[in-house]
Amino acid sequence: APLPGPAAFHRGQPVVRVMSANCALFGLGDPTADIVMWDPDVVLIQDAWPYQVKRIADRLYEGHGDHRTHDTIGVITRWSIEREVRKPHQRAQQVTIVAPDGRKFEVVNIHLLSAATDLSLWRREVWRGHRINRAIRRDELSRVLSTLDDTVGFPGIPVVFGGDFNAPPGDPVSRLLDRDFEDAQLAAGAGWGNTYHRRFPILMIDRIHATRHFTAVRCATHVTRHSDHRFVVADLLLQPVPPVR
Repeated sequence: APLPGPAAFHRGQPVVRVMSANCALFGLGDPTADIVMWDPDVVLIQDAWPYQVKRIADRLYEGHGDHRTHDTIGVITRWSIEREVRKPHQRAQQVTIVAPDGRKFEVVNIHLLSAATDLSLWRREVWRGHRINRAIRRDELSRVLSTLDDTVGFPGIPVVFGGDFNAPPGDPVSRLLDRDFEDAQLAAGAGWGNTYHRRFPILMIDRIHATRHFTAVRCATHVTRHSDHRFVVADLLLQPVPPVR
């Protein structure tokens, strides 16, 4: 499992530590210290106001990092952000991050529509509500993937794709990622990987995925008292991909 503090090298090579954190709008307190303890290179924030995202960024990198916010989500990095693509009327953002060695990779942060939770399944309208809810979430994710393809020629470049999906890995919505992305928790996770609710997590709805350009070497969830979600921490090895012949 990943350990707090700077990410350990993997077989002599540095890794990119990515963290996904639903902060519950700071309604359960300030989770900044619980994020800082992991010393992440990239943080995907959901449920936080822009000033709260900036507060986390300032604590993490003491003014030397970079961050972008959109609605109640944000991306924070110790490196530099070259470009940002936002999704109007949707909690989704896409940024291009430049690592110190000049390599670039895309990061997509999402917070999809909350799932329908009405269990009055003997009522026909409840089934209809569940169906519509899932269709909206699938449409949201489809549009984000289309934007990724339109802007950077995906899937030819390295991409980290994470956040709060409000759907578990086996849900049809999540299957939209199966062809091009690997779930870091399923590939290299240690311990209990579910994230919601933090006290008794039965759903893996907060996740970090990456394209074949990355290899997940460590992943785990982190319990915090300052959110109703558990945070996800993943160490990813960015590898050169040989040209196709």
